[in-house]
Order: sequence, then structure tokens, then C-alpha cells
Amino acid sequence: MGYLGAVGPAYDPTRATVPQLDAERFSGNNSAVAFTLSRQVLSPTDVDVIVENVRQEPIVAYSIVNGSTLTFTEAPQTGTNNIYVIYRGSGMSNYAFVPDGSISYAKLANNIRQFNVDNFTANGTGQTFTLSETPATANTVIAAIDGVVQTAPSNYNISGNTIIFTSAPAASANVTVRHLGFRTTSTVTALSAGSVTATEIVDGAVTNAKLAGSITSDKISSVNGASLLANTIAVNTVSGNVIVANTVSNSAFATGTIENYLRSQTLDFGMRNRIINGAMRIDQRNSGASINNDTSGSQFSVDRWLVYGTQSAKFSAQQDSSANTVAGFTSSLKITSLSSYSVTSSDLFEIAQFIEGNNIADLRWGTADARPVTLSFWVRSSGLTYPATFGGGLTNNGNTRNYPFTYTISSANTWEQKFVTIAGDTTGTWLTNNGRGITVIFDLGSGSDWETTANAWNGTSSKFMPTGATSVVGTNGATWYVTGVQLEEGSTPTSFEYRHHTTELQLCQRYYSFSDLAYFSSATGVPHYFKVTMRATPTVTSAHSGGSISSISIDGFAGYSSGNDAAKWIAVIEL
Repeated sequence: MGYLGAVGPAYDPTRATVPQLDAERFSGNNSAVAFTLSRQVLSPTDVDVIVENVRQEPIVAYSIVNGSTLTFTEAPQTGTNNIYVIYRGSGMSNYAFVPDGSISYAKLANNIRQFNVDNFTANGTGQTFTLSETPATANTVIAAIDGVVQTAPSNYNISGNTIIFTSAPAASANVTVRHLGFRTTSTVTALSAGSVTATEIVDGAVTNAKLAGSITSDKISSVNGASLLANTIAVNTVSGNVIVANTVSNSAFATGTIENYLRSQTLDFGMRNRIINGAMRIDQRNSGASINNDTSGSQFSVDRWLVYGTQSAKFSAQQDSSANTVAGFTSSLKITSLSSYSVTSSDLFEIAQFIEGNNIADLRWGTADARPVTLSFWVRSSGLTYPATFGGGLTNNGNTRNYPFTYTISSANTWEQKFVTIAGDTTGTWLTNNGRGITVIFDLGSGSDWETTANAWNGTSSKFMPTGATSVVGTNGATWYVTGVQLEEGSTPTSFEYRHHTTELQLCQRYYSFSDLAYFSSATGVPHYFKVTMRATPTVTSAHSGGSISSISIDGFAGYSSGNDAAKWIAVIEL
């Protein structure tokens, strides 16, 4: 018969170091059934086999084993070059056989990625195998059992990232699944949802140069937080005209991410933190001096922080600005136990801050739409056994809605940041005027009259402390420090909101204000104006000689004196 595999007029033997084959011949001997091919073949249908000028039927008369062995069902008869193998699709005149591994990734066009290959060893019973990728369809993989290519869907099908064979491959059979990775505009008009994942794109493989024009909103149906890893979008690559109006919804951002970014850029939202003087920087009354607790319920250490105990002088409180303050803060509130006091059931020792109702109205507590809050703070302790469980609580104006909480200090003399997330209270009465809205309390030692189960809302009067918390006042010389206290809306904490010192001072002066040197006249009442508008009409005292103070309002007062003099005045209207 005539030669069927001529290489054509364009053949140049100098272009390749291996023979360029479209076909090849073998000689039968009436006993051999296996012949080694010079090229890799995926399927019996990829070659035409002719014996003694008779075309053989694929699979019925012959098969391909391991991609390179032509195996006949019966041995061809004896003859010289009487077996003729024609490789399908080999009409290109310059096609050359390429040895394994001779083509590197760099040689491939940009629209072809490396094929992933999954190899399995069958156990004789299992029909399902888990793949390393999720194929779009059954036709985007080539599955073979011991080198015999299977056909979909008659032999197998695809479900997600699993291949399911119609019948279980034989025990010890080699199951090979090759993933096809062609991505060309001529063959792919649309990518199905979820078909391009991180495994399809090598890190750094998609550059600006690979993208034609701009990526517009119609090309991206949705991008969620899990799809964008930290630092994956370079600085200044997303401009205003890339984001179409209203295409990014609030739900696309995790709580706290925007606030934390703006904070890092010194662009804070106003009044995230409902606590005033949470960094313990303002100390108008004591200027850093230590005070011992009393039982009055009106004693304050640093501004806005009440110091209270049912027994006097069991602990001291003092603004601390020593070098042991946690990084980023210049002050903390230091508590020192003055004895080894065993609390009774009715005892309570605490520091607390009363938050004005005007500043918590947006939390909507007491309604079905109550918002969650997160309390965060830095603490440090010494003189006790660690780890130790400490406590605190939140309560309303009448102490009828309470939320006790606990936190753990792991080590002595080590600053640790704590976070407590609290669901908004949907019941009870929460003031939203200039009265006491929320009270935030830190427990320094409490008896059973004040204690109940932690981390749940309760409606039992004054049960705002957790059962079993460590008593600081129970160990002489024990210390407890706190700073960076923040109460904010939401279930995810953000970084501490630093406010300008002047702003923080003015927030404190709404409740406590003074003037060291004010003029008082014996002739007429001299008007004195407060530094800020006070919460309500305050109590004003002065050290001037005789006379009186009158016409007190939220803005100021009139002062009279028996003689012209200058003296200090103090105005107080704490919650």
C-alpha cells in the first residue's frame, strides 16, 4: 500500500533533533501482542491501526496501555512492516515528537495554564474520588483507569469536586484524572459561577498588563470579604470612577474594618466611645494624688470614675503615669488594697462610670431593636494568684436591668487587653435624657447580695456582679490597674478612640468644673460663666470671703462677697 504519512513539502529536517512522525510501522511475528509507540496517546481512538491493509476496530481489536503501548486482542500475523499506526491530528508538516518534561511553563502561551493531575489507587469497592479542583463539567477532565480513557457520562460523572465512576475500578487499579485548563476567548465565552478559584490563578500571575482595559461592574457580580485577602489590592489602584454609585453595600464590610482604617489614618468618627476619660488622662480633683475610698457614693478619683465601698479605706485610687503604663497610653487608674478584708454578703467595692442617657439613646435599649455593644479595656494586676477571674457589670438607672460579666487576667504585672460583647437589652427602662443611662462597673470585691450568674441579662434588683470573682480588697497590697476603657456599638471591637485632650477635658467639665482664681465683688453680683454648658444646674461652692452665690444655671452663676476678693469656685453635677 502507499505511504500515508508523508510530512509534506514544508518539512525541514534541521528544525528538530527527533524524528517528526505522523505514522510508524511494526512487524508482526504471530505471537507478540504489545508494541511500544514513539508518542504518548491518550485514547485508542487517537490512532488508526491497520494490519495487512485492514483497519482495526479501536477497543475491540486493540487498546492503549499507559499511553504508550499498543496492545492487540490477538497477535498479528507474521510480516514485515505489516502493522501500520497513523496518529490522528498529525497533518501539520512540522509536528515533532516532544519528550516528557521538555516544555517548561514559560514556553506556554498566557492562555494555557498547567494541567493538574490527580492520581488514585482504587480499592475495588469505591466509586467516588475527591479531586484537587472543581471541574466545570465532566468534559473538562480526562479520566483513565490503568491508561484506558473513560467516557462521560457512560463511565463517570462529576459532582462538585468529586468524580463518580459508574462501577468501582478494580482493586489496585491506577486512576488518573487530568484537569483541562484552556482559557481562550475563542473557546470560552463565559465562566460559570465559582469556576475560577485561588487554585486556578498562581500568585502574581494576573498583572495590570494582562487585563484589557478596566474591570467594570458588569464583569464582577459580587466580591465578598473572603474573596479579598489582606493587602491584595495595591495602594491607589482603585479610584473613584471604578466604583459605581451604590455598588458597595454596608453588608460588604465587616464591622469595625472602616473604623479601624480611618483610625489608622487619624480620621476618627466622632464619639464611638461612650466612656469619657477612658484613658484616665484627666484628673481635675486630685492632680494625681492618691485617695482612699469612702462610703459616700460621690467620691471620684480621675474624672468621671466613681470610687465606692460599703466600708471606708479598704483601697486607694490614684492616677498612675509611671513607666509601666501600657504602650499607647500615658495614664492608668491604679487601685491598691489597703488590707486583707473579707467581704460580707452585703459588701461592695467598685469603681464605676455613669454614662449620660443622651449619649446612649442610639443604642435603643429597652426596645426590640436594641443594639449590641462591646466593652474593651486594658488591665494589669499584682499580688494575687494567676490566672484569676475578675468581674464587672452593666446596669440601668434603677439597677433593675443588669448584666454581670467576667474576664481573666492570665499573668501578674502584665498588661492584657480584654473584650466583652454584650447583646442589647430589649426590655427594661433605659434613660435617654440627661439622667443616668448606663453604669459601667468594675468589681474590686463584692458579696453575695450583689452577685448572680455571669454573661446574661437579669431583672433582679442590684444583681450586677458575677458570682465567684476575685476580690482585690481581700489581699493586702494587691494592685489592679485599668486604662483604655471603651464602650461602643457593635459586636466587633475597634481600636481605642483617642480624642483631643481639650475635647476630653471639656467632656469632663460638663460634670465637674472649677476656676482657681475668680473675682468676687461686694458691690454687685459678678457673673461667672462655666467653661462648658453643664449637664444640669450644678452645686457651686466657693472659698470667697462671706457673701453668697446666686442665680445658678447650667451656664454660670452670680457671686457676691463681703469684700472685693478673688477665690476658687467649684461646680459639680455628676450623675
